[in-house]
Amino acid sequence: MNEIYTFNPDDAKRFAIEQHARTKLNGNELLFQLCPYCHGGENRDKYTFSINLQNGAHNCKRSSCGKTGNMITLHKEFGFSLGRNTDTYLDRERRHRPYKRREIAPDDPAQAAAIDYFRTRGISEKTVRRYEVTTKANDHNVLVFQFFSEDGTPWLVKYRRTDFDKTKHTSKEWCEKDRKPLLFGMNQCSFDGNPLRLVMTEGQIDSMSLAEAGIENAVSVPFGKNGFTWVPYCWDFLRRFDELVIFGDNENGEITLLDYMRNTFKGKVLVVRQEDYLGCKDANEILVKHGAQALRDAVDNAEALPVRHTKDITEIQRRSLSEIPHMETGIQELDNVLGGLFMGQVVILTGPRGDGKSTFASQLAVMAVEAGYKVFFYSAELPDWQFRAWLDLQVAGDEFIDEAGRIDEEAMTKIEKWYKGKITVYDNTFDDEQTETEEQAVIGAVMNCIKQQGTNVVFLDNLMTVVDSTSSENDNTQQTRFVKNVARIAKRYNVMIVLVAHPRKSSGPRTFDMDDISGSANITNLADVVMRYSRPTKKDGENQDPKVKRLLTVQKNRNTGRLQTAGIALGYSETSKRVFSVQHDAAKYRKLGWLEMEEDYDTIPF
Repeated sequence: MNEIYTFNPDDAKRFAIEQHARTKLNGNELLFQLCPYCHGGENRDKYTFSINLQNGAHNCKRSSCGKTGNMITLHKEFGFSLGRNTDTYLDRERRHRPYKRREIAPDDPAQAAAIDYFRTRGISEKTVRRYEVTTKANDHNVLVFQFFSEDGTPWLVKYRRTDFDKTKHTSKEWCEKDRKPLLFGMNQCSFDGNPLRLVMTEGQIDSMSLAEAGIENAVSVPFGKNGFTWVPYCWDFLRRFDELVIFGDNENGEITLLDYMRNTFKGKVLVVRQEDYLGCKDANEILVKHGAQALRDAVDNAEALPVRHTKDITEIQRRSLSEIPHMETGIQELDNVLGGLFMGQVVILTGPRGDGKSTFASQLAVMAVEAGYKVFFYSAELPDWQFRAWLDLQVAGDEFIDEAGRIDEEAMTKIEKWYKGKITVYDNTFDDEQTETEEQAVIGAVMNCIKQQGTNVVFLDNLMTVVDSTSSENDNTQQTRFVKNVARIAKRYNVMIVLVAHPRKSSGPRTFDMDDISGSANITNLADVVMRYSRPTKKDGENQDPKVKRLLTVQKNRNTGRLQTAGIALGYSETSKRVFSVQHDAAKYRKLGWLEMEEDYDTIPF
């Protein structure tokens, strides 16, 4: 196949749909209730046929059937489509038949007319005869281009009118119907040289201009800049070259053919520089105005395309951690280890269910506002009023909360003024006509808040409620995709995203490992920081110090590499819901910015 087809798991699923087959997943195998070949035999044996979703290989385990193969096999035996290019490539030999090669006599007046025309375009008689270009016998104003395969077999004839007048003629160029599309000049190419280079132009006159300038291996496409039906028929030919130079038409600062071929050609793609067109549209105009050497220079100076989504290391701005925007967590030992939480990071916060991860996350949100950032908070497990109630207590602190758990009214007025417009909470009360999945809606809300409101810090509580449990994808696939998306958003928009993730159900009080986080291992691989927040066990020394209500460990720290796996001892205030260091309890009594806000007074005119 030479890579014209790359397996896609969706093709296996599409095949099942076309066969009206019932299926189920077993790891990486898509199991069919009945084999499409033997249909389970006389006993209607079930789930004996499977397609591997990693490589597309299939087999039936029934010994009397035993069919094996891959997606190409299914294409051939069931007529299953693998896409236009792949289908055409696989069926290319039976679609077209060659035509009889047109013999041109040395004194043929039709070719003499072609020679006269090409002389005005800077192309010699020798090149015209080499490419067997002529004109129609009954109309010398129509050029005739014959397209040959590598072995010289003629497959396509194309016509071009030299006296085109749109008031008189319907077409400037046209081809004979039902002919195999090929690259013009394939039979003139040499396969000597290292690296082996092919130069591609849009028009036949352009590729002949390159040949006139002594440039080997110049071809042109048959149907212009937007016609690529030739690719499957020329795939094996293209695969023989190491490099492809695009010498398309220069139209409004864009080079034709480039975008498609950079994604199609499997070797190195180069493109002629804008400045080497010398203000001309194409290769033939360069030849006529500036000569053959200008064409040779243009090809020699062709530049390799930059690899998308990459940059040279010297283009990267040098920065130290101190220059990157970040916020303190309020837990001194944690800030000593991490240096704070940095913009552009994905932070995973995990820990046993019910141990207070959401409470700790909301306190981090309070600290983000205190640091001057705008916050987005998604909470799927708490009603919005309860989320606000707990966050208000954390903002207020013990000093401003009475014995009944009520916040002082004067303090509450200042608090509302302090965080108004700085915390946006996701509204998870969908209406009945909601068509988005939770994942799509959450990501959409995050992106809009970042772009429209300048949000810097995002909290997603939690991963398991965001992904769609009703999807046909398995949980690991969904979670990996979601975390990848989140990581891209964090890096691209320089925001910090804290993602709450539960541990596996089997994870107990034993030594914690990052693999204990529920879902794919890609979750922790994609994160910059992984923290675990949990109640201490007896083994951790709970009975030795009753003040220690929680332990916080740092399992991953991409910025500095420093970890804290022994656990930071934390206290917890039932009154204010604040989490604080047992050793340094400043967070318990921290005075936040709302205390410094002045009262609003009516203006008294004098």
